[in-house]
Amino acid sequence: MSRNLYKFTDLKQLQLPADLNESEAFFAMHSLCGEGQPIASFYSADKIPKVLLSNRYYVAQDLLIYKGKKAIFKGPFAMAEKEALIEFLLHAVATDDLRPMLIAPVFDKTPDQVIVITEDLCYLYSKSESDVLS
Repeated sequence: MSRNLYKFTDLKQLQLPADLNESEAFFAMHSLCGEGQPIASFYSADKIPKVLLSNRYYVAQDLLIYKGKKAIFKGPFAMAEKEALIEFLLHAVATDDLRPMLIAPVFDKTPDQVIVITEDLCYLYSKSESDVLS
């Protein structure tokens, strides 16, 4: 099996909280995406800065492996300031090195918003549409 060497090296990262369980945080983000339809979509990640309303974000590569029916998060997980995240995304778009990932404002138990970047589109999921698109 090949190893995942993508580590968000171009993202200026903040120290993650010591009590953060990265897998639980990833699956909380993933869960919001499974609860319904996206409220917005973008053809390019360079449009994402318009919906970044918080100061700090969790960023997780959307990388799962399965053992039987159990999904296990295996991607890198980071926290970054909004401006560093924007710089990272724009650089990744410019260098064609954008990977599938989930982005959410820093949260305690469940996120209010999740941006999903796939190979084709970017989607915005939110608990409340009025929080983002007004």
